[in-house]
Amino acid sequence: MGITRSWYYSELPNVYLIRHPSNVFRWNRAAGSEAYGVYYMLDDSTKGLDAVSEICPSGNAIGELSNNIVHSNKKTGLRITTLVSRTNPCAPIKSDLLADKYSQNPSIANTISNITIYKSGDKGLLVQDVGATTFVNITVADNSNCGIMFLNTDYSNSNVTLQNAIIVGSSSNNGDNSTSPTGLSVPFSVSFKASGVTYYRFFSGTATAVSSNTLSPDFIMSFFEKIRYSNVNCQFVNWNGIRDIFVDLDGTLTRPFFSNTPPPNFSSAYLIPRLEANLIQDKCYPDSTNRWPNSLLCNSQTKPRTVVLYGLSPFYWNGLVLTRVNQYNSVPLSNSNYLYGEWSQSYTNSWALSFIPNNTYEIRMEYTNNFLRLFIASSRFMLESDPAVILRFVYTESRELYEIKRIIAGVAGSLLVAQTDFLNATSCTAGDYYHNHSATYVDICVTAR
Repeated sequence: MGITRSWYYSELPNVYLIRHPSNVFRWNRAAGSEAYGVYYMLDDSTKGLDAVSEICPSGNAIGELSNNIVHSNKKTGLRITTLVSRTNPCAPIKSDLLADKYSQNPSIANTISNITIYKSGDKGLLVQDVGATTFVNITVADNSNCGIMFLNTDYSNSNVTLQNAIIVGSSSNNGDNSTSPTGLSVPFSVSFKASGVTYYRFFSGTATAVSSNTLSPDFIMSFFEKIRYSNVNCQFVNWNGIRDIFVDLDGTLTRPFFSNTPPPNFSSAYLIPRLEANLIQDKCYPDSTNRWPNSLLCNSQTKPRTVVLYGLSPFYWNGLVLTRVNQYNSVPLSNSNYLYGEWSQSYTNSWALSFIPNNTYEIRMEYTNNFLRLFIASSRFMLESDPAVILRFVYTESRELYEIKRIIAGVAGSLLVAQTDFLNATSCTAGDYYHNHSATYVDICVTAR
């Protein structure tokens, strides 16, 4: 079957266009399209004169998607727009008023398996929005811009998992020039896991990257295990911002981090974007190979966590100067980072930063040290047993008091009472603060307690 463009319609042709996920799609080949080989274009509702409000394709479960070969398409081999399968396909995905926000409409698990995609003009596999789905035995090769890309997976309590995948930058058919600048682009989410992924024949580009997004999210954490590299001579990671955390569950993702002088043998580790404030001796190591640019490898005891500062007023798009300091005398323990504020999915005028618990970080604003309002949100991965992050805000105008409240489920509590001494990172509770009038700073405890 030949695929050519009809000039009567503006849309480029796809080999297969699928509008409802409950279809069974197996043992097919899709090649030669000017757009997508297989396009799961799943809307939240049906359209047109025959639209039925009770039919919501994107909320239904996959019938079957397995054992297909997709190749030689001008754009993307297999693209899935939105697949958030749940008990009631037309009801809201979550309720932020519940402790378990997904319990009101439980997700339905999907499995997509045995897909081979090669020689796409852009991406091999593109998954935009997906929940509770396992992608098993996915093989991609010789795709021009990216082998596999996920954008957002935060739609259930379950991870979206890429399991037993092979990502080939350049097969022997292409010689020694990689066609894939990026092997795997992980989502801007906290519920993605790559297990048993093999990177093979990468001579340029990047093995693993974080997907770019104009409205970046607040918390990004991806999990890795059983990662293998074979004939990989490219950059290993590329960050999109400074909030991302890669959790290396068994040490296999970051095993090549050092070339000749390996760090202690990590059975598990964290890989984070480099901030000078997190360069801690014997805990977080800098890259010595230039193949993990702007990265720090931290041992499993450090437990980096993301904290979001948002709602700063007045804002002015000013910079933030971050320095790790001695809690008791404010002596700097690191060089400083100058960081600009940015937009995010949940918060405006925000910074989302990775911190190492049980440390004190001094924060100075470029124009608004004497700000009138600021909100602080901690990562959902913070545990009550984890030490706190102590944030120190320096001010220059005389301040008699700070008014600090905890906000739970959108409701602000009563004013908290200032502590009379330095905060203890192992025992302070969220929102505890110490106001040092003479040194003109206030310390705030950020924790899950």
